[in-house]
Amino acid sequence: MNLPCLQIAALLVAVDLLSAQPRPGDSPLRADSLLQAAVLSFYDGGYAHVIDLLQPSAGTPRSPKANYYLGSSFAALNDPQNAVRYLRMAVDSSAADIPYRFQLAKSLSAYGAAADARTQYRLILAQDSAFLPALFNLGTLCFDGRDFGSASDLFSLAVGINPRDYLSYYNLAASLVNLGKPDSALQFLRASTALNPRYAPCLSLLASLYYKRKEYQDAERLYGMILARDSANADDWARRGYCMEKLGKEKWAVYCFRNAAKFDTTNATYYARLGQACFELKNFDSAAAFYIHAASLEEENPVLYLNAGVSYARIDSLESALDAFHRSYLASHTERLGMLYSQIAGVYYRQKRFRQAEKSYVKGLQYDPGNLRDVFFLAHSQEETRNFRGAAASYRRFLKLAGTDAAHGDLVPYARKRLRELSVGK
Repeated sequence: MNLPCLQIAALLVAVDLLSAQPRPGDSPLRADSLLQAAVLSFYDGGYAHVIDLLQPSAGTPRSPKANYYLGSSFAALNDPQNAVRYLRMAVDSSAADIPYRFQLAKSLSAYGAAADARTQYRLILAQDSAFLPALFNLGTLCFDGRDFGSASDLFSLAVGINPRDYLSYYNLAASLVNLGKPDSALQFLRASTALNPRYAPCLSLLASLYYKRKEYQDAERLYGMILARDSANADDWARRGYCMEKLGKEKWAVYCFRNAAKFDTTNATYYARLGQACFELKNFDSAAAFYIHAASLEEENPVLYLNAGVSYARIDSLESALDAFHRSYLASHTERLGMLYSQIAGVYYRQKRFRQAEKSYVKGLQYDPGNLRDVFFLAHSQEETRNFRGAAASYRRFLKLAGTDAAHGDLVPYARKRLRELSVGK
């Protein structure tokens, strides 16, 4: 989250009007001259020079203003430990100065002392409840600490004070999403997008909410806007591809997933989705190739080999299909073996290799005995191999399992007819 500091410059002008305390042995004019030189050097980016000018020997008194610029210089040089040390001195000596406390709170946050930083921001808001930088930073700390309720309250106050603060609208919406209130978040995401249509995190979150609401056209449009500005983001290409799938635009889905895979060649999911999109387009040879590539990246996933085998089977590439099924078998857990043998049996069945089909159906039914379609095609395979007694037993098993289930269409009447015929020796 970014930091708006619209009020800091004006407040720092007030800080510069504070007088500095002289060092022992120095005249007031000399001490003031050193401090003014340090202030000028600070705004020129000469932070190390500021430290050389203002960091005194042990026991030398310093003004709150000197401690402020000394601590701020350490902060600018990414030394939060020393920054906190001197800024705390400034705050202890001049507790009413908001810029001193604000810089201390920022340095505490950088130092990893989030709880102390939150305390300092709350003290600022107790003095000035409309101080936007403190509202924003405290909201950010609450969000990062997963206190989404407090974060949403703070960002809500921020947009009430400044209705053109697109970041606070976005952060308010993100807080509401994390509170399980996505519908409430929509209006704030739309407001943020209206103020800054180029802010990709807001577009992405809004698109994800549209996707979950099944508003795929709007989600796809937003991902298109994101990719128009950053065309090398693999995840956004994939998300746009998911939208295209839902919209039934498989050719566009292939285009999107190809780009996702182009920018992240190690992600098996992108190649698997390419395989699925090609399969839907009946481009089975490409589907098989993408599934095999996905499996090479995720070798312990049996489903990828299984899908490759199914794709090969659709183009009658029997040897490749069986090889893919074998690899799926090697990677499978027991609960998947029934589905695997079912696919192998289907390949043999379509090839009219009924004896091999029969053996595969039998093995598959050992793992998934309730697969009605496999019981039916086992019976038909047994008929083709002239195992009529086995076929009759399988038809009886099928009819017992099917019962009155109308979901199996013509299979039940056919099974009854064939069982009667087998019973009389036909």
